Amino acid sequence: PSVGGTDGVSILGMWECAGLPSLSRCIILVPRFTISEIEGLIEPMADLGETVEQGQLLARIWPKDRTGVDPVEYYAKRTGILAGRHFPGLVKMGDCIAVVGVKS
Repeated sequence: PSVGGTDGVSILGMWECAGLPSLSRCIILVPRFTISEIEGLIEPMADLGETVEQGQLLARIWPKDRTGVDPVEYYAKRTGILAGRHFPGLVKMGDCIAVVGVKS
């Protein structure tokens, strides 16, 4: 892959289409990262490759240091495809918990 872009947002970059027929089109994903603000156990609410709508629940993080506390919920900031999510179940503050990309 070649990383970069002129829009300053294409962190994921473009995948080169070398060796593909000339009629093929490449998919460029412009990602939107969702970062955890707490430590805890993640409960994914969407599957990889699933189309998600802006405002859709992506994940819940349950605090690991207290029981009986409501989870922190994370929602999609844009409509797109869930291109990545955190694995395995324990999340630390600052971990990327979801990546939503769009075709451009």
